[in-house]
Amino acid sequence: MTRRSVDLATELGESFYLPPCGLSLDILGTLKNSAGLQLHPRHTTPRQDGALLNIVSTGYVACGGHSGDAVVMAQTIHELVAMGKAIGAHPSYPDIFGFGQVTPSNLDNDQLFSVLVSQLGSVCALAKAAGTQIQAVKCHGALAFDVAYKPEVTITMARAMLQVDSSMALVIFAGSKGIEAACGCGIRVIREAYVDRRYDINGRILNRKLPGALIVDAKEAVEQAISIILRGRVLAEDGEWIDLAADSLCLHADTPGSRTIAEKLQVALSEACIVVKAA
Repeated sequence: MTRRSVDLATELGESFYLPPCGLSLDILGTLKNSAGLQLHPRHTTPRQDGALLNIVSTGYVACGGHSGDAVVMAQTIHELVAMGKAIGAHPSYPDIFGFGQVTPSNLDNDQLFSVLVSQLGSVCALAKAAGTQIQAVKCHGALAFDVAYKPEVTITMARAMLQVDSSMALVIFAGSKGIEAACGCGIRVIREAYVDRRYDINGRILNRKLPGALIVDAKEAVEQAISIILRGRVLAEDGEWIDLAADSLCLHADTPGSRTIAEKLQVALSEACIVVKAA
């Protein structure tokens, strides 16, 4: 049997060591009534980072836009280095309290360029201090959608990457029009699909707020992953098969049951002679 390979990735460092905005986490948790500010629920959602680290080939480190700080970034990078994993950057729109889930209305492309250079520059500098380098950039939340489906944002991201380190690849939704825009800027592209998210008939992942958008059943998640790798297609929410070829699969560490999904996926990949390695 021909041996195939796939990059298996997760997102890491989505927590704080240094309290955001100079406020203690206890205070942040009580500000909703007085100032309208509160940490996003996903900041405190139980995660399986440690379990997934044993299985994935690449870890993407939050760069401080939606979560993470310099201490957490450095600690996460050192852990990935010690485990021999590829390291990527996980930038987002500057939106700690909203977890980067909404596109800012007051941020033009030049301002976004500055935000991205700052985030990418920070994580690249910390990687260099640890004796390694950032290999790829995988955007978070609303930024990931905008990079995939808004060419002007794709180009802004490409400009920032070329400014900081032109060797980095851009992870982008498989089948999205942003792929062509990124390639046109001279950026190497890694096509991404999800183990734990359902797709619509147009090949877009469903909004995680919608019922059934998350795949929490391990059997279903594994079947979706294997289908994407071996057949280049996925079963959409309406029951139709759609084409979806990918180089990298993402499994979120905060998806309920992610540890079980990861363990069963590891077995299934081995049985299918699929090697897990960085893209």
